[in-house]
Amino acid sequence: MLFSSPGEISLATPGRPATSNKKRPSAYPFTVTELFHTMGSFFSTPNPFEIGKKVALQVQKDAGVLKRATELQREGILTRKIAKVPEMPRNKTHWDYLLDEMVWLSTDFREERKWKIAMAKKIAK
Repeated sequence: MLFSSPGEISLATPGRPATSNKKRPSAYPFTVTELFHTMGSFFSTPNPFEIGKKVALQVQKDAGVLKRATELQREGILTRKIAKVPEMPRNKTHWDYLLDEMVWLSTDFREERKWKIAMAKKIAK
């Protein structure tokens, strides 16, 4: 064990027994407690994965509530309509542009096919 208690270092090697209660050599600029205090801000910063998990859990809870409300409506217990909360407007993402492009391309293919069929009928006459 390298650090036996805050501010103390235990240097044990296979050829040398462990010595404790030695104060840290001058080569170490910080004690263990000082390091933990400086690293405190690092450990307290929010983890994006934890935030994502919290959001996912909240979405699951919301979905469960809506599912149960729908079941109660079907059974006739809950007769009132649930007001839908409008979503906040958001910026277009790459995926939105891709979907717009797909809609345009499918329309273009359909129109071109119609045009080709019309031209073929015209030429056949």
